[in-house]
Amino acid sequence: MSNASHTIRHTLNKLLFGGVLCLFTLAPLHAEERPSESQEPIKISADRLMVNEKQGVSRYQGNVLVNQGSLQLQGEQIEIVHPGNQLKKIEILGKPARFQRMDISTQSLTRGEADKIIYQAEKDILTFIGNARVEENGKHQISGSKLVYDLQKQTLQAQSDSQKQNRVEVILVPEQKKQ
Repeated sequence: MSNASHTIRHTLNKLLFGGVLCLFTLAPLHAEERPSESQEPIKISADRLMVNEKQGVSRYQGNVLVNQGSLQLQGEQIEIVHPGNQLKKIEILGKPARFQRMDISTQSLTRGEADKIIYQAEKDILTFIGNARVEENGKHQISGSKLVYDLQKQTLQAQSDSQKQNRVEVILVPEQKKQ
């Protein structure tokens, strides 16, 4: 495997956004990956909250900020679909919707944004839609109109828009050699 391929794979692995999956303890299959953070309290602040227990939907609106450990999500609206207290989907909307997470073990800060970020729990897929961009430590970046990350298969698909005006772009910054 070439160094560039290894760097891309390493960056993509960082983009697992395990923090998003651990955001709600309703997603236990990833809890073993980040046990200490998944046990930390979840703090959500918003201007408004609407909960429909019968349908299993919670919608936070207006300058929504979610924190759990080093994970931070931000958007104008965050909707959590959880029928029968089983996480099905998390949808974050914003101009842009944002996330950031610090991997304490590697001291690596991952940030991302898109018009919409969707996590589908049953498929274990994270989708960034509209002006999607993810960066690691302010260096490596992946952007496009749509980024789809399959967390189980650890595969990433990046797409340009239908007019091909917003093409897929990857920026890799070489590591500086220590002297």
